[in-house]
Amino acid sequence: MRHFKRNFILLTDSYKHTHDPLYPDEVETIGSYMEARLGAVYDFILFNGLQAQLMKYFEGVVITREDIEKAAAKCAWHFGDESKFNRKMWEYILNECGGKLPLRIKAVKEGTRLPINNAFMVMENIGGKITRGLVSHCETILTHIWYPITVATKSRYIKDILEKYGNICGFQDIAFHCHDFGFRGVSSVESSEMGGTAHLINFLGTDTMSTFDFIEEFYGMPTHSGFSVVASEHSVATSGGEDKEIEYLDRMLDKNPNGIVSIVADTYNIERFVTEYVASRKQRIIDRCVKNTNPGLHRVVIRPDSPRYKGEEPWKQCIWLHEELSKIFGFTINDKGYKVLNTCIGVIYGDGLSLEQIEEIYAMLIQHGWSISNMVVGQGGGLLQKCNRDTQRFAIKCSYQVQDGVLVDIQKNPLDNTKASKKGQLKLVKNYDIDGNWEYETINQHHPLYFDFADEMEVVFEMGEMKRIQTFPEIRELSNQRY
Repeated sequence: MRHFKRNFILLTDSYKHTHDPLYPDEVETIGSYMEARLGAVYDFILFNGLQAQLMKYFEGVVITREDIEKAAAKCAWHFGDESKFNRKMWEYILNECGGKLPLRIKAVKEGTRLPINNAFMVMENIGGKITRGLVSHCETILTHIWYPITVATKSRYIKDILEKYGNICGFQDIAFHCHDFGFRGVSSVESSEMGGTAHLINFLGTDTMSTFDFIEEFYGMPTHSGFSVVASEHSVATSGGEDKEIEYLDRMLDKNPNGIVSIVADTYNIERFVTEYVASRKQRIIDRCVKNTNPGLHRVVIRPDSPRYKGEEPWKQCIWLHEELSKIFGFTINDKGYKVLNTCIGVIYGDGLSLEQIEEIYAMLIQHGWSISNMVVGQGGGLLQKCNRDTQRFAIKCSYQVQDGVLVDIQKNPLDNTKASKKGQLKLVKNYDIDGNWEYETINQHHPLYFDFADEMEVVFEMGEMKRIQTFPEIRELSNQRY
């Protein structure tokens, strides 16, 4: 594979290069923050992804002589001449900072679940007027963390759904009940790494193996971050044609005498496949399960990959599968009074599911008297691709400046007040009431208790160096805490 060195100076929007001379002469320091604004789809975010972004693009020596000269030449033909290129700043960073970025960045811990409309990251330039253009310059690439945050938030929302219905039916072991099939549906390998890792904060099931090296490199967890099972696809199921589909089922069982095996069942006629073929192999399926010491790890999972008929809602097929499989393999009643399929058999559905459809599946299982224990859902593009920066309305905005040594509040306040930004030097604090309950609140230096509150945003990066490193297990543990 060919690898090329990215020029940090070019990793920004073009117009950012033009900003330094547009500031008033007295501006020395610029402070900006990032938040998910009011009007977001979900009322919370699950923060993650910053550590990897900083290690990849910000840490260490970032600016070289070659970078400056190549960027200057590109800006010259891009804008028409070199005058828009902030050579003075980049020369200062190279010669006075050793090529390291004179920035200070603070952020909450990754894994923090935070209500929207709160600052979770702030940054400012170090060095005074000569570096003031750096904050705006870095806004572009730092904004990219909208993506892993949004994926983790969606994934956490699914986990909330599973916990909700699991509490009703008495099933809590949900770590593998949402599986990531999104690798092929994203726009790049990098997207699969960032988004797939974000999902693994909440769950253990994934087919996005690119996450493993990513997690090892940036979060210090070399193994055991995500798991999968043997699973067929239609190229396997169709190999013998429709007349030999029963042989396909036998081959799946023959080649996999142990472990969980997922069998795509709707290549031709899923109703025939289940009521005839699976039913005819009932004893084989039971035997491969009960002969092992942990039967739950040796089940056969039936996977539909499409509706049975045009317009069928996913929950209807899931209920149908539960009912038909229970006729074949039987079921028990748990302590909460809900039906549980025989441990040897299970169901997974992942055909284009939305979050609303996932909730509907589990709600209808409960309504029909079924535990959620034998029903796994999968998401591909719906998890990793069907989102954008506006899903959670992410933005980085300037909130203060130092002008001739004086701290000045800066605020955007348009007629659309959902786009109004925060002003001042910001802290994210835990504000407790008299009963000891707390909630997150973003305050500025004008708050009467500003200096009494501890800031939940810690320094994570300063002058080219990482100041806080979190491990992936730590992030997972933190993500389970409620706000």
